[in-house]
Amino acid sequence: MYHMPVRQDPNFWWANANFILTPPFTGETQADGFHLKGNLTYSGGSLINRQFGVASRYELHSNRIPRPDRGPWRSAPHVEITGRVIGSTTAGDIFSGDQWSKCWMHRRQTLYQFVFAPPGTDNRRIIGENREIQELIFLEGSSKYKDFVLPGFQNMPVVILNQNSIFPGLSVWAELEILFHVQLEGGSTLWLNPDVLIRMFQWPLEPI
Repeated sequence: MYHMPVRQDPNFWWANANFILTPPFTGETQADGFHLKGNLTYSGGSLINRQFGVASRYELHSNRIPRPDRGPWRSAPHVEITGRVIGSTTAGDIFSGDQWSKCWMHRRQTLYQFVFAPPGTDNRRIIGENREIQELIFLEGSSKYKDFVLPGFQNMPVVILNQNSIFPGLSVWAELEILFHVQLEGGSTLWLNPDVLIRMFQWPLEPI
């Protein structure tokens, strides 16, 4: 049976999600969260870029915004990210060019509302956003190797909203994105072992 959240509940409630993927990386939603899989091996002379990740969206109805007549508010979600990201480069020789294996984790929180707008126009208004980038693998040269163990608990970038940020009477939406950006060149690999698991949770909009 479906139960409407009570008025006093200030939590963002999950709405939907989508994977962000380029081959050979794949994603699968399982009971314990979002699973990302893939092993990339490359031996070309040109730099290639790949990515894998997930974006998840949440809604906070207007009648559940805490202290709606007076800001500011803080949105401070956390996630869990487990698994291992392994990068390596081959031995190479005197004729080898650049050999790179690099990976960054991008974390983003975006708060937005759907406002009234003329038909055919974009009515999504971003009211707050914050981003962070973390270097996981950065290998340049021959015969390099790094095994990065993902941290588990991970704070997302915090967003602060002021009173004049929110359009009254409308839901506040949140989008959380975890995106891994990969660069390979020359003889190199980037493997997920066995896979990367991302778990996301409800969290409150807090008056401050």
